[in-house]
Amino acid sequence: MKIGSYPKQSEIKDLFSYTNGHLLWKKNEKIAGCFDKYNTHKPPRIQINGKLYYLNRLIWIYHNSSLSKEDIIFCIDNNPHNCRIENLAKILQEDYHKMLHYSYKAGLTQ
Repeated sequence: MKIGSYPKQSEIKDLFSYTNGHLLWKKNEKIAGCFDKYNTHKPPRIQINGKLYYLNRLIWIYHNSSLSKEDIIFCIDNNPHNCRIENLAKILQEDYHKMLHYSYKAGLTQ
């Protein structure tokens, strides 16, 4: 999914409110998003105007305005279902791959 295709912060705030790691639809106050039952290692996704978006990225944009093509949003505790803003971090793609390589070398990954 291309970063450029993500909605702007104003659009996200028009559609949703944020509470404790969830985006709630403003029209009905229901939690937005669904899990991919075939890939549980990915964050939940939300459909907006027929397009799917990762919840962690939408929450990041909701709180921080925008992302560049080089940005990766990851969950600090490695739990992709914990999308609280306090648990999200932005890192450049190059640095993220270095971090994964170090974690693998150090035996910190599964």
